[in-house]
Amino acid sequence: MEKKPQWEVKVSINAPVEKVWDATQEISLIPAYHPEVEKVELLSGNDKRAPGVEYKCIIPEGKPRSGSCVEKVIENVKYEKTVTLAVEDTWGLSKMLKEYITDVTFEKKDNATILHMLGYYEPIDLKVRIMNILFLKRIMKKRGRNVLMGVKDLVEKN
Repeated sequence: MEKKPQWEVKVSINAPVEKVWDATQEISLIPAYHPEVEKVELLSGNDKRAPGVEYKCIIPEGKPRSGSCVEKVIENVKYEKTVTLAVEDTWGLSKMLKEYITDVTFEKKDNATILHMLGYYEPIDLKVRIMNILFLKRIMKKRGRNVLMGVKDLVEKN
């Protein structure tokens, strides 16, 4: 990506890149590593990530932010990277942030894998830019870190 990321997180997973890749490519496994997602609807009918595949993540009532979001895979390079675009959501983020893209790269490091997640988006106006500086990017970074830690726990336990 040419733009500067709004946030980034990294985590080292004690597993080969192939195992980490396989766990993250099966869309129905998202609830196993995403701490807020209860279920996933396969909007494209495909359970594997591939360019053009869309899915909806459902966050149940009782969670701090119940609702849903639709994501679309825009790039997927085996054992290297997967990139998703947030298409819409029920929280209003898609109305406040232009082109929210999450870019995850996979790096082999000895017998481990480094997952590196970058979040790209543009606040739509001055109010949202201020919100982004004050708290939005910290919240997004924390959520990204929680997801990567969930992948780490899932892969290292299996």
